[in-house]
Amino acid sequence: MWKNKRVLVTGGSGFIGQNLVRDLLSKGAYVKVIDCDSQMTKKFPEYPVNMPDSRLTLSYTDFTAYPGDFVSFEPDYIFHLAADVGGIKYLLENQQKVFYNNLHITMAVLQEAKKCANLKGFLFMSSACVYPVTGGNTITEKDMLPANPHSLYGWSKLCGELLVKSSQLPSVSVRMTNVYGPYEHFIGEHSHVIPSLMLKILNNPGIIAMYGSGEQERDFIYVTDAVAGMQSAIRYITDGSAVNIATGTGYTINLIAKLLMRIMNTYPDIYHDLKSPEGEQYRSLSYNKLHSLTGWAPEISIEEGLLLLHAWAVRNIPEFSQ
Repeated sequence: MWKNKRVLVTGGSGFIGQNLVRDLLSKGAYVKVIDCDSQMTKKFPEYPVNMPDSRLTLSYTDFTAYPGDFVSFEPDYIFHLAADVGGIKYLLENQQKVFYNNLHITMAVLQEAKKCANLKGFLFMSSACVYPVTGGNTITEKDMLPANPHSLYGWSKLCGELLVKSSQLPSVSVRMTNVYGPYEHFIGEHSHVIPSLMLKILNNPGIIAMYGSGEQERDFIYVTDAVAGMQSAIRYITDGSAVNIATGTGYTINLIAKLLMRIMNTYPDIYHDLKSPEGEQYRSLSYNKLHSLTGWAPEISIEEGLLLLHAWAVRNIPEFSQ
């Protein structure tokens, strides 16, 4: 399917983007990454970059000023992953900035995409955060209404979906649940819950602090499953509709912590910081719509995924290899 296809990925040096780009390259695609990370050449050291015969081209841009050159690459497919995103604390403390940046980026990217004559598919990376604050188990795409996202980040993704659907491009929006896996941010305000917990367990063998009660449930999907779902969605869905990419199963943060402690063979006590934000109490997403349309289904269990991520961290994150 992907051999010799021309695929443009915005935000391709981010966590999910790196996994997507590496997979596309392994399948023989020509890939152009446009991102705002000026150091992204260091993230693909095993691939020749920006050479005449290279299958990988990297382009740096400031999305809020200019989305980059799409037309000269003549893409068959565009994966739009670029966004202002981070952990829950970052999103709640920077709501107006995140909302403005995400809408501005998506509008600019869509304008460039409309100039691409051979475009067969456009994928917008949305989020489970578009769903109402009431949460729920195995949420379906129809449960988005009445709209009431938890934060302006969720609203920015919901508005992005509407912009994409009204663009008249062959498009799909994917509502991604909590993704984890290799190339995650382990340090800083953009770190998500699983790598953050791993680092806390490693550095604090006596006691670790956890946001909230730890009883909030989340649907976690391993990144290779997420990438496969994205590739299925962009191939088979072109009517601008939205689909969930998830596992359909919720796990408490306390359970995730216990599984990580067992893998890392370190068992600190947990201090629950009840004054910190924890978001909705429970939320898992149904993937039945995407499965019925494309046949896609997740394959990696939470236990296997955490083992794979820890093994990758030991090989690639200095703190874990000592």
